[in-house]
Amino acid sequence: MKLSILADDLTGAGDSGVQIIKYGMTPFVIIQEPEEKEKDSVYIYNTDSRTMTANDSYQTMKDYCSRIEHTEETIIYKKIDSTMRGNIGRENNALYDYFTPDFVITAPAHPSNGRTVKNRMLYLHDILLHETEVARDPKTPVQHSDINRIIQEQSDRETAHIYLEDLRAGKTRMLEIFQMCKDQNIHHITADATVESDLADLAAFVESTSYSVIWGGSAGLIYHLPAVYGHEEKHYHVRQIPEGNGAAVFVVGSMSAQGRNQLRFLLQDETVKGLQIQSAEIAASAERRMEEYERIRLEAAHAAEKGFHLAFYSSDNVAEAVQNGRNAGLSSIEVSDLISRFLGETAAAVVEELQLERLFLTGGDTALQVMENLGAEIFELLDEIEPGVPIGKLPVRSNMFAVTKAGNFGKETIMQTALKRLNTKHGTEKERR
Repeated sequence: MKLSILADDLTGAGDSGVQIIKYGMTPFVIIQEPEEKEKDSVYIYNTDSRTMTANDSYQTMKDYCSRIEHTEETIIYKKIDSTMRGNIGRENNALYDYFTPDFVITAPAHPSNGRTVKNRMLYLHDILLHETEVARDPKTPVQHSDINRIIQEQSDRETAHIYLEDLRAGKTRMLEIFQMCKDQNIHHITADATVESDLADLAAFVESTSYSVIWGGSAGLIYHLPAVYGHEEKHYHVRQIPEGNGAAVFVVGSMSAQGRNQLRFLLQDETVKGLQIQSAEIAASAERRMEEYERIRLEAAHAAEKGFHLAFYSSDNVAEAVQNGRNAGLSSIEVSDLISRFLGETAAAVVEELQLERLFLTGGDTALQVMENLGAEIFELLDEIEPGVPIGKLPVRSNMFAVTKAGNFGKETIMQTALKRLNTKHGTEKERR
């Protein structure tokens, strides 16, 4: 089996790719197209298309389809957001139009991380998707919980669904559904799953047929694919990260409630210095952005010298930032992009200036900004510190490692866990006084 993965943002690329390490595969997330690729490695493309318009996301996906290696043995996996943000239906159209498989099957469930689908409805920790903060996402709000309806409306193509009772009825029922889809010329299918074995069974049923399939899902489904397609799980050792020097740098781009709560826990650590970027200043003008950049850079250098780890994050005065942006001729989306870019560029500049080696990046847009500004071409995935939260190596300097995390993933203490796994010795209590 040859695996090709297309993800719509950077943290999604990481949390899907890390699932295959246990099968002896070596996954690399592509940040900027490398000159050479290792033959036996798995490369994950980040299309960075989640917040694009429907038409742009379709064309971008078709462009990336032409880049990936594709043979009869290739399994194509379209990594989607587990909360259905983005233009998944349009991107499924692009995948079908380019490769013309029998089916594009989308199963976003990730039961081990609290994402389940029953009767087409997606739940986050037992709460319907449209009743969570995802419905209020400033860039990609999701207005209802029916995954089949979302795909059908976005793709404007008939979409079938596999219910739990279908899946658990066994292979004969599944074959009836596939044959019905072929007879009615239906190529898009969504699927329920409430426990991990549902995803494993879905993959096994499809693999046992002669149908060609492109898979779509979160980090949940991809974990089961290598085993279904003949790979054995290897004896797994936790990867130890070599000791690093200097401050660890946390860059918190996500505005999710879960991510902000994790940040609050981190800032209770007396070894961590919070560096709050004033969003309203960033949105106001280029001159005030430069003043804010100089303030943050100097505060960061001073804190690192005193022995603190650094946590960069934006203030939550969103309304004021949006108003300042409007006064400067910017839309609310452009303000959000500007703040994300400033956060990433500023953190990367501090990392370079102070020659720091350990990073924690949350929020796909911000993580991409940091890595691009550091000049990274690839991100080698090494291990998982919690479900869906990978740690990996950046080939920027010989000893640079990073943890990446989607905004609404991880336990309350994930940032403290990351600080321990990043294994950096920095400062003393006496220095921090």
